[in-house]
Amino acid sequence: MISNYRYYGFKELHFKGTVPYIVFVFAVVLLVLIAQNPHEVLLTMAIIYAASGPLWWLYRRQFKPSQPGAEQNQAGKVTVLTKPGQKSAEKRNKK
Repeated sequence: MISNYRYYGFKELHFKGTVPYIVFVFAVVLLVLIAQNPHEVLLTMAIIYAASGPLWWLYRRQFKPSQPGAEQNQAGKVTVLTKPGQKSAEKRNKK
């Protein structure tokens, strides 16, 4: 599936070696909940996962710091990225 939003892929989960006790307890509780109410629990999990992509995008957009070296021109519409210590094209053309 292709999406403009980034979703967590669960590739960073590694269960080789020791696993904290709380993870084991959480897994057992989750399995019990799924066994008791499979339709409701799996639907809830799917909705949470589907909403996580756009919510994570909004969070990153809201709290992501601006890129270093970003300058706005006087109109405030165009962002020019320059390397640290390098003059922007606008400043070079003014000389």
